[in-house]
This record gives sequence, structure tokens and C-alpha cells, in this order.
Amino acid sequence: MCETYAIGDPDSAFAIQAGLAPKGATKVTHKEIRNKCKSVVLGTNYGMTAHGVAQAASIHTLEANALLQKHRETTVTSGGGPTTTWMQGGWCSS
Repeated sequence: MCETYAIGDPDSAFAIQAGLAPKGATKVTHKEIRNKCKSVVLGTNYGMTAHGVAQAASIHTLEANALLQKHRETTVTSGGGPTTTWMQGGWCSS
């Protein structure tokens, strides 16, 4: 997973890690789910609620809640700063 972050597409990385897209998915091959995941990834950085993520992604609030839950399940900050992220299976640092 760290490799996906290293190439600069954390939105697809989240989609893959959360089981929403297959391994190897890109912004071209899985545009719709990646765009939803992008709203979640950016929204969590800005403290958005499910309502805000739903508006940004043009999805129902229930779907936004589910995506935010997936995000919480797959990513946890280590306390070591914003560039250290836990992706199930190991720490990724930039």
C-alpha cells in the first residue's frame, strides 16, 4: 500500500485498501469510486461530517457515513505527524 501512496494517488489507495476497488485500480479505470473516495480523503483532512462529504461527492448521507467508517477502519494516524499513516499491514511514511 505504501507504493500506491508513493506514486501520488491516495484516493485510489484508499479505495483499494477499503475493498471498494480491485488492486491496480486507477483514477482512469475506477473513476466513480475514486472520486467518492477522494471526497472522503479530503473531507477527513478538513473535518467534514458525513453530510459535508455527501454534498461534496453528490451521494446520500448514508453512503458517506459508510465510506467514512471504511476510512476509519483502514487509516489511523500514528501520532508521529501527518506524514505517517497506518494502512492495514504496516506504517507508511513520506
